[in-house]
Order: sequence, then structure tokens, then C-alpha cells
Amino acid sequence: MLLQGREVAIVGGGPGGLTLARLLQMKGVRVKVYERDFNETARVQGATLDLHYESGLKAIKAAGLMDVLRRLTGRERIRGL
Repeated sequence: MLLQGREVAIVGGGPGGLTLARLLQMKGVRVKVYERDFNETARVQGATLDLHYESGLKAIKAAGLMDVLRRLTGRERIRGL
């Protein structure tokens, strides 16, 4: 992989940034995520996460995070999967 042995900086610790970080880590890439907010409750707004199967859900599944999504949403079955 082109990025192996390198360190990647990801700006933004939201759902997209953290999913990307996880996917890169699974490929052996060293990752640092930078987030300006102090904690998860510091900001009341934020971008939405696309949960269509061919985009957001596919990335979450590839990152091995479906169990986490199910636990956080309280839904055993996620539509489209």
C-alpha cells in the first residue's frame, strides 16, 4: 500500500474522519486524528452521516464497526444490510 510506513493526519473527529482512520489503521497505516472540539458535547451541530448502503454503511461495515452502530442505535437490524 502506498501509505504503509507513513503517518496520516486526519482533520476532523466526526463519523467520517473516525471511520477513515479506522479503515487506514486496518491497512497498517499510522493515523493521527485532529479535532478542535474539547469533547463530543462541545458542539451541538455537525454534518450528517450518509447511511445509504453503497456509501456510509458500506464504509462502516468495512471498518468492522457494525456492532458498535447497532449498540449505539439500539437497532439489531440495520436496513439495507
